[in-house]
Amino acid sequence: MENYKLQSNETVLFKGEVDLIRGTKKIKAELILTNLNLLFIIKSKKFFHTELEKEVYDVKEIKIYDEKYQVIRKKKKVDIYMLSGEKFLEFQKEKQAKEFSNAVLRLVSGESKLVRGVKKVRKAVSETNDSLDIDVVEIAKKTANLAGEVAVAAATGAGAGKKTKMLGKIAGALMHKQSTTQNNLLEQPKAGEE
Repeated sequence: MENYKLQSNETVLFKGEVDLIRGTKKIKAELILTNLNLLFIIKSKKFFHTELEKEVYDVKEIKIYDEKYQVIRKKKKVDIYMLSGEKFLEFQKEKQAKEFSNAVLRLVSGESKLVRGVKKVRKAVSETNDSLDIDVVEIAKKTANLAGEVAVAAATGAGAGKKTKMLGKIAGALMHKQSTTQNNLLEQPKAGEE
């Protein structure tokens, strides 16, 4: 990093080579992501010397829409939408693009990919519970238990027919979005009905 001096409170989070896409041109650049800045160092070879161009952006410039940071990855390409404009990047490998976009999202959100994923699932479960008036987690638990019982019954030769039918009804009701309450949907067979 002979072309950029870190501040005393600045740490490198990602460093790599990237193509900056400007219209139809691809320009090779060194990309450095720190906890404070997003930096592009572009070297242009001239006849007798090399020119150096630095573009430095504060990471706080990255736009947020609907609680989502506007860093969008599509395979090897990453689009970054900032207050000062857009940057379109192309990496040599998809793995690098993924590492970079995850580093940016972790930096600006303060959360790892795992934590963000858990929050998305939690939100989806909550919205499903509210809209269908059911407890998705409880249904999943009971369905998993029932599926286990069906597998054991099938393996031991004990008649699994009633439980298999119930499992089919649950799947059918969920797939066809029938408005069946969770009590009707998950009634366990009474002793002797199996």
